[in-house]
Amino acid sequence: MMIQGIIELVGKYNLFLIDLYGVMHDGINHFEKAAEAVNYLRDEGKKVIFFSNTPRPKEDVERKLIGMSPKLKDFEIVTSGEFFKYTLRHPKKYDLDFLSQYAFPLSNNLDHPLLTIPNLKITNSIETASYLLIIASVKNKADLSMFDRILEQAVKRNLPCICPNPDLVARQGKDIIYTAGSFALKYKELGGNVYYMGKPENNFYKFALDNNNIITQYVLAVGDNLYTDIKGANGSGLDSLFVKNGVCDKDDVNTLMNIGLKPTYIIDDFKLK
Repeated sequence: MMIQGIIELVGKYNLFLIDLYGVMHDGINHFEKAAEAVNYLRDEGKKVIFFSNTPRPKEDVERKLIGMSPKLKDFEIVTSGEFFKYTLRHPKKYDLDFLSQYAFPLSNNLDHPLLTIPNLKITNSIETASYLLIIASVKNKADLSMFDRILEQAVKRNLPCICPNPDLVARQGKDIIYTAGSFALKYKELGGNVYYMGKPENNFYKFALDNNNIITQYVLAVGDNLYTDIKGANGSGLDSLFVKNGVCDKDDVNTLMNIGLKPTYIIDDFKLK
């Protein structure tokens, strides 16, 4: 069902899980109409959670949002990076006992905020690592080969891999960047075992909703990626709103819809009306 604005759905839902990249901003600038929409939802007494596949703690994301616009201040934020922090504290809950051992960070940014979180043990040697932590991202597709040698070594050692951003790509202004999910996909294709932390995994949705006493039929998931946002909503029994003018191109949309990744609603851009 095509809608013109989120105002058409306000009376039907009490909690809105809203993606960030491609919905609220483009990685550099916020979308003014989207900011207007979430503030309207909040003023109407609705719960709004920014729900993002970004491998960063929520404090880091909050600073970035406020830097874009004060209109994006004081919203609840749940990130895949925050979920990774939680699993580090509770590895047995997710059958991930190896998280108490040393990780080899696959990253081209040694100052990445996820590398400083509590309980994370890091080694600079792939030979002493118990698992891979993939947080790399690159601007050029050709650069996806930059870690091939390390990935091959990790496969030989049968190391499990944690990917706290299942997205393959993300928007950065007018550009598309290749994110951690692209490297995790390469590792999987080499025969490696990948544990994804973020959309579309059901446990990430449960993590976001556990403290909210709201029946799932009153929750709407909003996103611009059919493979993560819409697939995840479908798998978690949630209604969804697909934002067309996001990261997915038209060919991807047609292909994914043909295999059953169908949203409840579709909108061109996330806006009030």
